[in-house]
Amino acid sequence: MSLTREFKEGMEPEDSRGTYVSLKVINCVELAEHFKSQGLNIIKPSELHCTVAYSTKTFEHEDNPETIVVSPVEVDMHLSTLGDNCIVLKIDNKEITKRHEKTIEEGANHGYTTYQAHITLKYSGTDLDISKLIKPDFDILLGNETTVPLNLDWKDNVE
Repeated sequence: MSLTREFKEGMEPEDSRGTYVSLKVINCVELAEHFKSQGLNIIKPSELHCTVAYSTKTFEHEDNPETIVVSPVEVDMHLSTLGDNCIVLKIDNKEITKRHEKTIEEGANHGYTTYQAHITLKYSGTDLDISKLIKPDFDILLGNETTVPLNLDWKDNVE
């Protein structure tokens, strides 16, 4: 399934602002070093995050202060490519999905048929065979949930 920014019918941007909700990777340095040690040059560790809502419709949301522990023993996670050859770590986690569903109840829209939680590691292609990369064998901590106005030009700030 491609997750390029293809809006479902009727999902054109509804206002000029929109709302974006994300969870920061708290142990971002550990995660970054894990992949860098395998030759994957990822984005800045401080920018590692999991998107909860990318809504072209503005909505009110109260950030959840609780940390989510993503355990490789309890949760399916795997490396994949999405969209324009982004490299991501997909995470099947009920708690993250519940947070996403809460944003829908609060008025968010979602431009895809399904929600797939993931951490973007690299925004543009690679010469590495990602099937040879080893997924983390440690817990990933997600927290510091943040809600901000949607930035449709976010790619302009990617290094």
